[in-house]
Amino acid sequence: MNSLFYLFFEYLNNNKISAINKLAFAPFASSFIMSFSDINKFVLREEPTNNKLQEIINKHTYEDDHHWKWFLEDIKNLNYDKNMKFSSTLQFLWNENCYAGRKLVNEIYRNSFQATPIIKNYHHRSS
Repeated sequence: MNSLFYLFFEYLNNNKISAINKLAFAPFASSFIMSFSDINKFVLREEPTNNKLQEIINKHTYEDDHHWKWFLEDIKNLNYDKNMKFSSTLQFLWNENCYAGRKLVNEIYRNSFQATPIIKNYHHRSS
C-alpha cells in the first residue's frame, strides 16, 4: 500500500502533467471523501474518554471533520460541477469505477468500529 501512495504523490508532483489531469481522480474519490466526516463522527470519535490516545484521535477527528467542504470547492474550481439528474449522480457514485472509494469507506468502518484506540489510530493514519 505504501508504494501505491508513493506512486500517487509522485504523479501529483510531476510538472509535466497538468493540474486538471492530476486531479481527474476527484469524482471517483467522492464516496470516500464525502464519507470521511461520518467516519470521524460515528466510528473513530469516542466521547467521553479517559484514554489519552483516544483523546488525540478525538481531537484529530474534529480537525478533519470539515474537509468535505474543501472537496466541494475543489469540484467547483475544477469545473466538475455539472448539472446532472439525481439518478445519474447515484448511478455514477455506485458504478464499478467508484468501487475502490466505497470499499475503502466500508473497510475503515469494518476495521475501526468499536476497535481499541490503537487500532483506530492505525486505520485513520493509513487511510
